[in-house]
Amino acid sequence: MSQKQRWIWEAYFVIFLLFAIQNIYYLFKPDSPDYLYYSILRSFDPIFNIAYTAHVIHIFLNMIHCIPLFLYIHRINFLNPKVWKILFILRCIFEIIGRSYEANTFSALYHSNQKVLLFVLLFAIIPIIPFYFSCYQYAFKSSCKLSRIFFRPKKHISKTKHFGLIFKILKCDVIKSLVIYFSPTIYTLRLMTDQ
Repeated sequence: MSQKQRWIWEAYFVIFLLFAIQNIYYLFKPDSPDYLYYSILRSFDPIFNIAYTAHVIHIFLNMIHCIPLFLYIHRINFLNPKVWKILFILRCIFEIIGRSYEANTFSALYHSNQKVLLFVLLFAIIPIIPFYFSCYQYAFKSSCKLSRIFFRPKKHISKTKHFGLIFKILKCDVIKSLVIYFSPTIYTLRLMTDQ
């Protein structure tokens, strides 16, 4: 992978990580649309706790899957591939069943304006295709001959060096620059929410 491709993948990783953090924030923020939807849904019947639980699992699987995306970018082997395969399959399942709010929004768009629905679906699906591709390649790289051609890991992290991965993440130039850029904004938002 060239330096330019790696930079593009790192920027994609940071954007996806920010969206995953935003989803976790919206899960707990009382005036967010997700929180309001699931609060109202659960107030009707306790059976709707299943939809809320599926949504929570979906959000946390999104956050966890930032790890294989980062590992794919830097060509690092980490943990047993079976772990990543199971997590990838769970994420695919919860991508479908953990999106009750979005499904109802799409249903409403279908009944009001189908052209807008098509645009919104394309806008929602196209950005996550590279994410699924990279996580699939990382999880199933050893069982697919084609992926062996495209994916050649450079390094392997032993069990004693797992914490070294955290330092590798912190060394990423894109993350450093975004933390420096967004830190005043985060501090300002924290001050605004404390008042």
